[in-house]
Formats: sequence, structure tokens, C-alpha cells
Amino acid sequence: MASKMGRVPTKTNEDLVNKSIQQILERATKNGVSNIHIEPNNTFVLVRYRRGSSLYIANKLPKHTAEALVRQLKNLAGLDTQQTQAPQVGEATVHFNHGTYKVVIATLPVLDGERVTIRLRGHVTPRQQLESLGLWGKSLTAVEHALAEDRGLVIVGSRQARAAQITLAGMIQKLYSPTRKRVFIEPDETITSLLHGIKVVYGHNYAQQLKLLSEREYGAIAISNVADHATARQVDNMAKIDKKLLVRLPVNSVARGLILWHQLNGHLSVSQPIVVAQINVMGLCQYCRESYEPSIIEQIQLTEIFKTDDIATMKQLNELERLAEEAGLASNQPLSSSEENVRQLWRAKVNGCEHCDHTGFSGDIGIFEVYKPSDHFRSQLAANESVALLQQTAIKDGMISLKVDALTKALRGLIDFPTLLSISESTQQF
Repeated sequence: MASKMGRVPTKTNEDLVNKSIQQILERATKNGVSNIHIEPNNTFVLVRYRRGSSLYIANKLPKHTAEALVRQLKNLAGLDTQQTQAPQVGEATVHFNHGTYKVVIATLPVLDGERVTIRLRGHVTPRQQLESLGLWGKSLTAVEHALAEDRGLVIVGSRQARAAQITLAGMIQKLYSPTRKRVFIEPDETITSLLHGIKVVYGHNYAQQLKLLSEREYGAIAISNVADHATARQVDNMAKIDKKLLVRLPVNSVARGLILWHQLNGHLSVSQPIVVAQINVMGLCQYCRESYEPSIIEQIQLTEIFKTDDIATMKQLNELERLAEEAGLASNQPLSSSEENVRQLWRAKVNGCEHCDHTGFSGDIGIFEVYKPSDHFRSQLAANESVALLQQTAIKDGMISLKVDALTKALRGLIDFPTLLSISESTQQF
């Protein structure tokens, strides 16, 4: 991989192209974009941004700028400007008034020229507070209590690897002490800027890595993914004895997380883990979102999914929203629910505003459920009961489910109704 330190030029013979590059990069860094895709076709050059789970069109440039645009990006990353028939990858450091950013620039020959992908590295906004991830209330308290213990296991269950790793990074940051050495095994390169003072280790033989780290007296260990029996058993034993382990499993509910952990260990886990299930979605722009009265169809859907026509249920949902407001979720706005009904929902403003790059959405927000299994749950798990029954037991034990957390955040204006429906549909299989 080539590497070069450079500054995006502003005054050259190709001033228009350089200005376009600077605007593309500045706009991306300002709006929390992780990847930029520059794709030529037979009529124009399409510029797309990836932000969180969303990929959207940011700009269309004249077709005649394509060759100069790619050439200047190659120069920026120290790539061969004469090579147009083979893929290339390079790195650069770009400087703007609001900061310095590392970028990885990759080119790929295509029918209409060369496609460019720019990955912004080290641009992840530091999130040391778990609240900023979307945790709140008793779910946040349960996680903080688990992290405060000297040993034990925290499982983050998510099919979104990068989102889960950001959560793991936030957790391991909270485990700082002058006497505790911390390490993160195999993190995504885009989150390494979050791991201040934490050793980063790469190597796919996790069981061997754990053995070495244990011998070197690391007290807190985060692992990007656990998928084999040997690693799971070693993690479980270390968590029981004297280590704090944080691991990700590719599951989307606490029930599935505990079932998978039970299967990987070949027996009921001795470490009694707490499980944090997570789904990340695009959040509404807090500057331009709009409130509205739910339509009749939306009211019917709320009734079918959440039983909002039941007086006791509606009182519970209203109390939950009140607690969320007190916890700081959009604390500057009145409640969207009453003890009788849902009074308002929230949606993205058409064409958004400058704060959200005119999309109506701004950044990811986590939807969570957090649970430490009760004795009753563990007995059901040992008896190989169904996912649905285990999930229902967790809810009866007081867990706020993913779909209820999503409803609470929809009421607080953090997500829109289609996103709420999507999360609700995805949890039906539990």
C-alpha cells in the first residue's frame, strides 16, 4: 500500500477539480461520512456518501472532470497516475481548518473509466459515554454495574459488526484503571481512534491470542467476534476466574445470544454473562425533524404491534417515555404520548437542512435490549426451550425489548415510524 502525506491543493491549473475534491472531503468529514464512492458513467460522475447504514447520492459532477478527478486523487495518495488498467490502493493525510484526517484511496478500472472509493480513517467521533450510543435508563445502569465488576463477561449481540465494535470500544474505555491493562483483539481499522491507551492485537487464532494475553496479565479484553468452541470456552473460564471479557456474537436478540453462547461452550456458561443486543439505525436530524399526528393506518399499526388500545399498556409506555425524557433523550421537547394514546410521531423534513446534509437524517443511533439471565431463564436454557419462550421470559423479568426501546425512541423523535416498523418486523422471529 502506498502512503503519502499531503494537503489538498487549492490553487493549481486544475483549480475546479481540486476545489471539487476539497468540497467532497470537507462535506464528508463534516457530516460523519465513513466512505465516499466516486463512480463515472456515460453521462456524469456520481458521488455517493456512506453514513452509518445509509448510502446516498451527494453530488453529480460533469463527465469531463472524471479523468482529472481520478488523477488528482491518485496524486494525493501517491499512486501511479499512468496505471489505469489495474486496481491501486494508497493512503493520504488531508488537512482542513477543522482537523486532520487519514484517508485510504482505492481505484478500480470500470467500463467508463476508474471508480474511486475513499475511506475516512480515524474520523469516528470519540464516544466515551455509553449514553451517546443509545443506552439509557435501567439498561444503561445494568451495563455500568456489569462493567464495574472486576471480572465477568459482557456479550454484545449484533449482526452489524462495526456498530457492535464501537459499543465494545465504549465499554472497554470505561474499564480504565492505573493497574488494569486493556487490549482489543481484531478491531475494525475504522474504530482504532476510539481505543486510546488500549493495546490492539491482530491475528485470527483468538484462542492462542487469549492464552498469550492471559500470561501477560491483561485484565480487560475485548474481542471483535467469537465463533469457535475453543475461544468461547477459554473466554468463559477467564471471565469466571479473574478477567473482564467483552465479546461480540453475530446475533440479534438476548435469547439468541445466550443460546449461541451455551452451544459454543457445550454446557451452561459458568460466567453468567450479561447480554446487550443491538441494532443500529439512522437517526432523525435533531435540527429539522418534524412532528405530526399519526394517521389512522399508523394508529392501527401501533395498536396491532404494541397494544396501545389497552389502558394499562398505554400507561406503561407513557411512563417509559417520561423516564426516557428524564434520562436525557430529547429532553428539550414535550412527551409524544399520554396515558391514553400516542399524540404525535416524528419524521424527516423533506430536503433536510445543512446540519444533516439535506437528508433529514443524521448519524446512527443504537436500539438496545440488555439482560442478565435469571435462574428461571437459565433452567429454560438448559432445557433447550425455544427462542420465543426465552425471549418472553427475559421480558417478564423486566427487560426492555428492542421493539419497545425503538418505540420509546420514536416517541422521543430520535427515529421515524418506518424505522420503528422495520425493527418491529425484524423482532417478530424471536
